[in-house]
Amino acid sequence: MTFEEFIALVELKGGKVIGKPSIWKSVKIDLRGLNSNFEFHENSKIDNLTLVDYGGNNNIKIGKYSKVNGLIKIGRKCNLKIGSNFSSTGGMKLHLSESSDIIIGDNCMFGIDINIYNHDYHPIFSIDTGERLNFSKSVYLEDHIWLANKTTILKGVTISTGSVIGIGSVVSKDIPPNSIAVGNPAIVVKSGITWDRASLNTSHLDGIKHFDEI
Repeated sequence: MTFEEFIALVELKGGKVIGKPSIWKSVKIDLRGLNSNFEFHENSKIDNLTLVDYGGNNNIKIGKYSKVNGLIKIGRKCNLKIGSNFSSTGGMKLHLSESSDIIIGDNCMFGIDINIYNHDYHPIFSIDTGERLNFSKSVYLEDHIWLANKTTILKGVTISTGSVIGIGSVVSKDIPPNSIAVGNPAIVVKSGITWDRASLNTSHLDGIKHFDEI
């Protein structure tokens, strides 16, 4: 789908598009609902992305210098916001539903095959009362978060600024700032850390003297 075809589809469904990414290629869009809005910074990049909008009335915003790929499945009345300088290596899957959001801050980095869910896909009920037990809850990733390969983030989680989630971890509870968390379920194993996007082989081999170096 070309960007012009995308704009025409969104407008046909009663929504609007603000801005145009610098790269738009290998994109598939399936809008089954109405009145969803999209906003792209002019320096964002959309490359190899599939998006399915099931319910409409959603808002999606992509920030400056962010590169988005993978799969986005979004229900109804949800907000997806990806801040500036975001990167994903590939295989990212974002799952949104039931008026709940996924908010990703600035300078975040995703490894391969990241999954973020703000819902459980299927309802669970109490046998005694019939009450539904598993409502959707928004997910918040603050600034400068690194999710290593095959990390899964579950509904209701906030990961605070500067933290790192280890390979294959499943995060079901909030993670404090400047921490490393690993495992299933993920637990904090180190605090008082920061991290750098650069390769180990190219910079800061002996550590840093000032935080502004990274």
